Amino acid sequence: MVRAFAIPRPDIKVQEHIAGQLRLAERCRAAASREHEKLGTELATLYEGCPYDALSSLTTIVAPAEIDDSRLDTWYHQRHFITLTEWLRRNPAFVELGKVASLSSDRWSPGAHGQSTFRYIEISNVDSMTGHVSHSEVPVENAPSRARKLLRGFDVLASTVRPNRGAVGLVPDSLDGAVATTGFAVVRAVSKTDAFFLLAVLRHPASTAQLMRCNTGSAYPAIEESVLPQIWIPGAKPGTRKSLGARELRRTTLLQTAVDLVDQAKADVEALIEGTLDVQAILAGTLKPPTADDIPELAEDDA
Repeated sequence: MVRAFAIPRPDIKVQEHIAGQLRLAERCRAAASREHEKLGTELATLYEGCPYDALSSLTTIVAPAEIDDSRLDTWYHQRHFITLTEWLRRNPAFVELGKVASLSSDRWSPGAHGQSTFRYIEISNVDSMTGHVSHSEVPVENAPSRARKLLRGFDVLASTVRPNRGAVGLVPDSLDGAVATTGFAVVRAVSKTDAFFLLAVLRHPASTAQLMRCNTGSAYPAIEESVLPQIWIPGAKPGTRKSLGARELRRTTLLQTAVDLVDQAKADVEALIEGTLDVQAILAGTLKPPTADDIPELAEDDA
């Protein structure tokens, strides 16, 4: 039956125009994957020896000196959490997040800015696999009660709900002035490259484990945003932070470019079907798809 379906068969130049975007998207994804591997290797060096993946036995015996008066429950005092926290505290290469970044307290109130709609970021708008942040346009009159956090470009968002999912993302500059749900802690770095460095380390399993230690639920774990400044991260030198941040920036940019290319290819196919695609411009060579030369991150990857 499928073989009997009628499909459009445009000129080969039109086919190549659309297929070229998909090939370029695949190339961007492959380059992003290589950046991810390199980033993982460099982060592994910073976390060398860190027992973040140590398994805990079913029985935990805690010495009196190990009891933290802030929490007296068994979850918080699991042996692997204690081992990880003590290792980080005693390692001079690690610092508390609050020493290098701050939590934003900027707030947004519906109607205070004379807007009819606003850009809203919920936890579902953060891709836990890539760190990409999207948004929806919401009428101010329908603003959810949790839409209260005013954002700046390059803020780092960390979900305080189900932190085990690793929903950590970075607000692109294009979403400066957007509003996030109070389900996020908003971490503000001192620079753009530091923001991408924090994005990388907050997505690391060692950070996730520290957040999970402080959760207050079981089926639906959640943490207080005040936990974020207290977690330990690599206190890397400025040059290292810049290098790692730049690598994370390339990775996320390449992934988003791939998404944009696929979306454009889909739009071109729909336009072709509807008869609105400028086929004549494609045949004449005046409408061309982007190439690798138009994507600086690919040039850096080739280098």
